[in-house]
Amino acid sequence: MTELESLKIEVSQLLQDMEYHHMVDSEEQFDTWWRAEGREQKYFALRERLDRMEAMQNIPESSWFFNKS
Repeated sequence: MTELESLKIEVSQLLQDMEYHHMVDSEEQFDTWWRAEGREQKYFALRERLDRMEAMQNIPESSWFFNKS
């Protein structure tokens, strides 16, 4: 499994957990679980990393400014 695939799974799992807790927890419990325990910050950090990795995959090698060899 590649790092990109692992990140996609981790982001997806975190979103699923967030949706579940949003449905079953009180607003206060959810806020503690999502924000105070750092999951919101973790999600956005993972999402940014994933977005950057996906963007790098879409850049053609011919446009790289350095020689890969």
